[in-house]
Amino acid sequence: MPAAPIDVSYAIRYISDRIANYDKPECLGNWCQEVVKKSKSRSSRNKTILRDGIFRRLKRIEKLEGYSLMEKLQLAFIFSRSVSDELVQILKDAKFEIQQDEKGRISRFRTEDGTIVRSSDHHRDVKYFQGVRCLNTPWQRYMAREKEHGQQDVENKNPNSEMMEEPDPIESEEIDDPEEDIPVELTIGEDVRHAAFNGHINYEELDAQEFFYPGFSQIGESEPLVKRAKAEQLVSEVVTPDNQNATVQPLLVEATPTIKTPDEPKISVMSLVTHIKHIAMYYKLEKLGNKASQAIEKMNKTGEDKVPSNLISESLTSLMIATGFYKQLE
Repeated sequence: MPAAPIDVSYAIRYISDRIANYDKPECLGNWCQEVVKKSKSRSSRNKTILRDGIFRRLKRIEKLEGYSLMEKLQLAFIFSRSVSDELVQILKDAKFEIQQDEKGRISRFRTEDGTIVRSSDHHRDVKYFQGVRCLNTPWQRYMAREKEHGQQDVENKNPNSEMMEEPDPIESEEIDDPEEDIPVELTIGEDVRHAAFNGHINYEELDAQEFFYPGFSQIGESEPLVKRAKAEQLVSEVVTPDNQNATVQPLLVEATPTIKTPDEPKISVMSLVTHIKHIAMYYKLEKLGNKASQAIEKMNKTGEDKVPSNLISESLTSLMIATGFYKQLE
């Protein structure tokens, strides 16, 4: 035998009596479920039928009999229903201050004496049930569970105990927000930096090695081809603000350049320090970047084309550590 339908008039009265003091939009579906539970009905179809019936009544809420003007206004506001011009005029005649959004919903109202003032933007994902925020989207439910598990971890943490209780695994859910699923891809190439170098630096071995200055022509054509090929494999991509669309530049620097030929252009110290600053910014080497900026500022003020003696060597060491150069040579 099919379950008897729930009377819509009874349901509206039941809900209206319980939302009189609420000031935020409530979820009508949850309230319909509450009414179904109270009626001891086991049919899930009753919830849908009841909700549709209440929606139809609220569309013409000004025709609802047995309710005061304030009760009608509260029903329309709490359940984010658009109202007719007829009801708005009735409310204004009763000295209510009424504001509506572009969908005709009451976004703000105020009683004549100012004792009741309520407002809402009626966001579809921001609903309450009995004054408690509803978790309408999978993302909201996921974040709520994450917060709950985090609180449980803090409560269960015992520094004197060797056994720690692990939280239950969280079931994966599909996220509605499309921007949450889109993997972010770097437009200038993937960051492949290695972990920080914590080992011992052999400075004698370092002095014996040859590297390349970034952004300048390579020197020392007499070096073995095998060693040159190995150095070129270790070159990383560097993009500066002045050449975002340019091709990649060599990252490793040459520690002991050979004697320049007369036809070779002279390297500008200002240009070299500027490159050091850009590379330091790229690898987030704040200390090195600050020193390079100070050196540039000093050269601009004094007109001298020289830098602190330790800036070049310090930049070389910092960059090789940041790029994991020593680890790659092992």
